[in-house]
Amino acid sequence: MKITGATLGLAVATLGSSLSGGAALAQDGDDADLGPLVQVSDASPFGVLENCGNLPGVLDPAGEVFLDSEVEPWVDVNPQDPANIVAFWQQDRWSDGGARSNVAGASFDGGESWEIVVVPGLSDCSGGFFERASDPWVSFSPDGTLHQISLVFDTDIPEGFGPNGLAVSKSEDGGLS
Repeated sequence: MKITGATLGLAVATLGSSLSGGAALAQDGDDADLGPLVQVSDASPFGVLENCGNLPGVLDPAGEVFLDSEVEPWVDVNPQDPANIVAFWQQDRWSDGGARSNVAGASFDGGESWEIVVVPGLSDCSGGFFERASDPWVSFSPDGTLHQISLVFDTDIPEGFGPNGLAVSKSEDGGLS
C-alpha cells in the first residue's frame, strides 16, 4: 500500500530538497526548510479485528482495541541515503498494553511518499507466535542496514502479561523487507 498526499494521521514534515545536501537539521536558530505534512499511515493493514489479533487479554475488564490507531512512532534516516526515511509504530493499540503488531513505513524520496511494510513474525497479525507487539525501535547502522527491535508478548495469564521476548530483524533494502 503506497500512501501520498497531505492529510492528517501519523504524519511527518518532509524535508524536501534540504535532505539532498545531507544536513537537514537547523543549527544556531536557523529554520529548516520543511515541506507540507504527509500522511504516512492509513487504515490498519490488518483489517477488521476478526482477521487477527482478536486477543483482548484476561485482565478485568478486558482491554479495548483502537483500530486504525498508531502510537509510539520512531523515525530514523539512512546515513548512506538521506532520502531513505523509515518510521516504525504500534498499529491498533490495545487499552491494556501492546498492539496488534508493529508496522513500518519506508520512504525513498525524503518523506514525500511512503510504502507501508508489515514486519513479519512479530505477532498473530504478522505471522508470529505472540499475541501482541509493543515498544517499536528502528535504527540505521552506519553502513545503511536497518535494524528493528520489538517487545512481543502474550496476555494469557490473570496476573498480567504472559510469555514475552524481544524480536529483532534487519533490512538491507531500506526497510522494504
